[in-house]
Amino acid sequence: MLVVAAKTINRPGYKYGPYRVMGDVGKSTYFRVDDQDQNDLFDLVRLLPLDTGNAEGSNRYSLPQRFQSIRSVKPEGSILLEKFAERLTLEPRARAVPDERILEMAVYLGQKRLQSVLRESSAQYSDARTDELMAAAQDRSLVDKLRRLYGDQCQLCGFDGRVVYGVEASEAHHIVYLSRGGDDSLENMILLCPNHHTVVHKTLAPFDYATLAFAFPNGRVEPLAINKHIERTVLYKP
Repeated sequence: MLVVAAKTINRPGYKYGPYRVMGDVGKSTYFRVDDQDQNDLFDLVRLLPLDTGNAEGSNRYSLPQRFQSIRSVKPEGSILLEKFAERLTLEPRARAVPDERILEMAVYLGQKRLQSVLRESSAQYSDARTDELMAAAQDRSLVDKLRRLYGDQCQLCGFDGRVVYGVEASEAHHIVYLSRGGDDSLENMILLCPNHHTVVHKTLAPFDYATLAFAFPNGRVEPLAINKHIERTVLYKP
């Protein structure tokens, strides 16, 4: 069961579409499903009582199309889903979420540090994903480009460690976390001061490319104060 924490807009031209739904890992429940469970679940979903329309007569190929738009499940349908879930085994890997800030810092510090973090992490990465992370750790040019664009200024508050303390303090942040499939590209990175970087990670605040702002769970919304490289997504509604 996925409890949605936020819905945001992806960057322009994002390959998986304009919308991103952020799940609440703490409140959501994830199940391990085997082949037989998949067969049973298909039959259950196909017969679920919905507020509008139904999925009767759907096959495995057409069923996803029936649910492309949001459909509310009637109360009796929710009861059926709860009963079905009672016999399913929980998926422990869903809780194996790495500390994304530690992963980001390891990428910045280089391959040796990243290898150590990956060995100690409870999360399992595919060989292809590991290769991508190692390549990112080897290439620091993107962070250098960010610093050339903004100096040491935080894009949210404008804090500049060089002006205040005489040292660089800014940190590169991946908007879509590397552990969640985010790419190591300039369009997926912003420069933050340590305070904002910590808060964004601790609150898991999502970034919206339509408003160019972080939305925090307490209702606070902070737009970028300085921006020279992030393109706003414009959605045209008919």
